[in-house]
Amino acid sequence: MFEQYRLDAADHQRVSSLWNEIRGEKVGAYKALTTAIRRFGLAGERSRAEDQIIDLMIAAEAIFLPRESTESAHKLSLRAGLFLQTRDESAREIAFVMKRAYNARSKLAHGGEIPALRWRDGTDATLAEYVERVSQHLRDALCRLIRATAAGDPVPSKDWDDFTFASLDAQRAPAAEAGSGSWWRRSAR
Repeated sequence: MFEQYRLDAADHQRVSSLWNEIRGEKVGAYKALTTAIRRFGLAGERSRAEDQIIDLMIAAEAIFLPRESTESAHKLSLRAGLFLQTRDESAREIAFVMKRAYNARSKLAHGGEIPALRWRDGTDATLAEYVERVSQHLRDALCRLIRATAAGDPVPSKDWDDFTFASLDAQRAPAAEAGSGSWWRRSAR
């Protein structure tokens, strides 16, 4: 049932470094991060996609919704999208996947049936495919947060609202400099 992984010689330094950072005092003191690491690991031990998505989204909640008193698919998906966006995958695409995964987790955790899953382009997706994609996103988020925490660097999870607004401001600035302004400025004219 469990996947086997093969590490190349080049992986040795990266894995050793990450392992030492995880075991460090700073990461150990960061409860939300240790919870996310533990739940991410538990997801890898599960054989059913339904159980995996529940553990993965608990890990995502620990990362993207620390100290939040209410569940919020919107906040989680926006924060994940802005934090994890790359040249290859937009914040919108990541947020779409994370929001659907969060909704699937909610349905399953409350005894419901998950609706048909789709990708942003409208093509059908399976829960197992969503598990794979969410696992990739959380692996990336955990590695970034572990490294930053171990190095004593600031991490967005200490103040996600500040990170979110700073990210949105940074994305808006180039458009404003180009003279296009934001959509609300254009619609107010």
